[in-house]
Amino acid sequence: MNLITIALVLKSGGEYDEEYVTRLRQNVNESLNFPHQFRIFSDIANESLEWLPLELGVEGWWSKVEAFRVVDSPAIYLDLDTILVGNLNPLARAILACDEGTMFMLESFRWSRGATACHNERFASGIMAWKGDFSFIYSGFDPKTDPVRWQWDQRYISHMLTTKGIGPRSVQSVQPGVCSYKHDCREGVPVGASVVCFHGYPRPRDLNWRVS
Repeated sequence: MNLITIALVLKSGGEYDEEYVTRLRQNVNESLNFPHQFRIFSDIANESLEWLPLELGVEGWWSKVEAFRVVDSPAIYLDLDTILVGNLNPLARAILACDEGTMFMLESFRWSRGATACHNERFASGIMAWKGDFSFIYSGFDPKTDPVRWQWDQRYISHMLTTKGIGPRSVQSVQPGVCSYKHDCREGVPVGASVVCFHGYPRPRDLNWRVS
């Protein structure tokens, strides 16, 4: 069976720190029954995290394009403010079974509810999974011009996929129970939930890491 790479990105100077990485690693280990390895890209030197140094020197969310340095696919990328409350096996199973050159991206929660997605994008980058070499997303990134041109990383990623004729598939189409904390969990985690995504505020630490 192929080894799945779990890609995480920690950029210093923001709201996330090593505790987010440590907790998410443990969460994945408890929730994923497929053989996997971690690739953690960070500008924080910590050997216990088995980190790989960030190279682009960009701010904020733009650092996540470095996840596409991972070519030992299949790979799954998770934002650090993701909490797994079920298992991630369906997404892992799907990415193992799909053809080379397949990309899954998180479908916008607003879009999936029939509303116009924020910034008119259908797909977001909080969860991504791919099989094949998608390093062109990283190597084609210009840290001086692309953040200004595209404003949001999902716009840039979607553009780069389009240049290769690749249409992303929805994570939710293969991973049941993907929830938004804002939209779905204020009264508790719904029955059947597997993943809780925190976009905006609050952050998991604001809730003392408890979502139920």
